[in-house]
This record gives sequence, C-alpha cells and structure tokens, in this order.
Amino acid sequence: ESGRQIYAFTLWRDRFPDAQNCLINSASFSPNGLFLVTSSNKIGTDVWDLDQGQRVDHERIADGFAIPWPSAPQLLTYSRFGREVSMRDPMDGLPFRDFVQPGSFLDQALISPDGQYIATSTKSNLSEIFVWDATTGKPLMTCRGNQSAVNGFCFSPGSDLLATASSDNSIRLWKLESGEQRSLYPIRPRREQPIAVASPDGQRL
Repeated sequence: ESGRQIYAFTLWRDRFPDAQNCLINSASFSPNGLFLVTSSNKIGTDVWDLDQGQRVDHERIADGFAIPWPSAPQLLTYSRFGREVSMRDPMDGLPFRDFVQPGSFLDQALISPDGQYIATSTKSNLSEIFVWDATTGKPLMTCRGNQSAVNGFCFSPGSDLLATASSDNSIRLWKLESGEQRSLYPIRPRREQPIAVASPDGQRL
C-alpha cells in the first residue's frame, strides 16, 4: 500500500559475507500469501514467514530455482543447467516426482494455478513452450508458432490458457485443452524483452 520496505531477508550474511558470491535465483510467494520461498545455488532453498520475517525452513536443494506448489505444500524445483524438473516435499527436500526435459537444458518452468500443468522452455529452442501433466509427468502439448525467443510465459488464473511473450513482438494465447493458438496480439517493438503476467481476475494481460 505504501511501498515501504517491510523486511530484508539476508540469506548470504552468515555464510557468505560477500553478497555477490550468493546470488538469489528465485523468490516466490506461497498461494496463501503467508510465506516467501527463495532459492540460491550456494545456500539452497529457504521458506520465510512473512508475518515475522523469520526463516522457518531451510533445505540444501541443489537446484537453483524453487516455486511453491498451488494449494499444497510441495515445491517445484529446477536448474537452468539441468534437464529435470522435480516436485519435492518441503519438509525434507526429497523429490517424489521428476519430469525429464528431452533434448536440452531448461530455461524456465512454471506451475498452473490449479496444479494440473507444468510449462517449461529450453535453452536450445526458446521459441517453443512444453506443457506437462503434473500428475503423471507425461508431455501434453508443445506451443509452436513464435518466430523468436519466448522471454516469459504465464497461465491464466483459471488454468485454461497459457500466454507467451516473445521477442517477435507478439503475445500469444494458447488453449491448454487442445494446444491450439487462440489469439495473437502484436505489441510495439521495444528495447526491453517482453514478459507475460496475468491479472488476478484473468481479464488483463
């Protein structure tokens, strides 16, 4: 509301006095808004209580990125130098389901709000997005059609659409049930790479 800083979480201070030796790769809020999950290659994954500003869980997970699972305590973790996306128990950090990305190293991974889909992109073909069944780990569809790299993608709040933002100056909407492209929105060329973020009500992108 005010824009003022509430907490500063210093992951690196005790172990790495030089902050540049411990870059934070990802920071994500839990769906209930009570916790923040941060991940770093050197320190691991930490869960923070936003009410108290204190660390409540710490795991030495080697993967560099961690995302809270919607409506459940699991974590989704991945590394941009690996091919596996893992679902983990946040209490012990152990994986109980892995998704192996064929062909190349991962670039990004994302969970749908209903927890049914996982979307990934790879470093070898940044113009394609792969969608997986989160329950079975099987690939469901590949979003093809972007003429350049996809810099960001997001699910709709209802988990029925996937939006991709590409360097070809376009935003595309994809139907998750059929894999078909539903809409194409040209955007003005700009120096910054576009990303896609959906509003909570799903009415704006």
